[in-house]
Amino acid sequence: MENSEIKPSGRFASAPRNDPSHPRRVRCLNPFRWLEVNEGGVVTPCCGSWFKGSIGSLREETLEEIWNGEQFRNVREAMYEGGDWQSFCNARTCPQVYNDTWVAVDFITPETYDIVPITQGMLDDIREGRTLMSSGPAQVGLSCDPRCNLHCIMCSAPAVKDRSGVLMRKALEGVEKFLPSLRRIKLMGDGEVFVVPEAREFLFHFDAERYPDVAFLIHTNGLLLTPEMWEKIRHIRVDWLVVSVDAATKETYERIRVGGNWEILMRNLEFLAERYREERIRLFHLSMTVMKSNHHEMVAFAELGKRLGVTCTYFFPIIGDYGEEQIFDRRDARALRRVAKQLRHPAMDDPAIDTNALSPWRDWRPGFSDYKKMVRRTLVRLGLPFPHH
Repeated sequence: MENSEIKPSGRFASAPRNDPSHPRRVRCLNPFRWLEVNEGGVVTPCCGSWFKGSIGSLREETLEEIWNGEQFRNVREAMYEGGDWQSFCNARTCPQVYNDTWVAVDFITPETYDIVPITQGMLDDIREGRTLMSSGPAQVGLSCDPRCNLHCIMCSAPAVKDRSGVLMRKALEGVEKFLPSLRRIKLMGDGEVFVVPEAREFLFHFDAERYPDVAFLIHTNGLLLTPEMWEKIRHIRVDWLVVSVDAATKETYERIRVGGNWEILMRNLEFLAERYREERIRLFHLSMTVMKSNHHEMVAFAELGKRLGVTCTYFFPIIGDYGEEQIFDRRDARALRRVAKQLRHPAMDDPAIDTNALSPWRDWRPGFSDYKKMVRRTLVRLGLPFPHH
């Protein structure tokens, strides 16, 4: 067989091992360890916004069928050095790509620090150049139910009509079958975990004694995670708690997170910060989706996270078409200059502040095409024609 016909996984498997001068690398470990169920049952091998397209649908297959199906295996093949990972990875949003990070798999262990767990069996599969995994995933994320107690201005979930819980029930059936290999279950992303009854009951009744290796990543808006709710989930291991806040003041918060209550949120955050200090929560993060309505509060939000003593306060740009709120794609020059100024503020240099997703905007300056877009928007707003020549 000609060398050009050998798949990247084959070249990887036959390359010299444990050679630090020429390490064997993969672009990303996620397709070998992570399965995410997104809005509408769309399955991806990582965060849905980091990936181009999908690799299956829970409406058509089970999670077990998708995990080692042809599409998932094709993505794994592309991750080996020399593979076509560009066809799958979103370079604008994936931190693995925009930080240009590769993984030298011969020199890591399951204990090596990473944002997603991995097992020794998975590492063995990768080192042999396999795309058919010998076990289920180490992490499953369920972001497939839109039910929520808020109506956030940058959320697509309210447009989802299916509120039956069918997808969440089917996803949890898949999770049950993966429990022997799982190290972390992520709930949720879209929707609110403590509103969705299937997800909430799963947490309440999870058998932590039978599955001591399984921890949880809980992504919540924080309003329902009261001391009383905490008592109902205190038997589970909370590996990572992410609270989406998106503001540093009551006025901005309640404008963005319609239906929210700033005072209740602050009380709950203080309570959760105490549980974090008691080491009942391993990682405690606050997040802000940066947009028109809140971009002026980035430094204040970083200071809120510092006051609470959280592990990390992180920022990422709004994704999708949300009109004037979309300051990045629309190249809102005034807002982007303010974003850049705040990114350079000394408070943002704290190691507990993560602005990596906004790094392209730190030194942003408008170019000719940006000025052209601004002129076009102004003319449209005034009802005037835009010259095309």
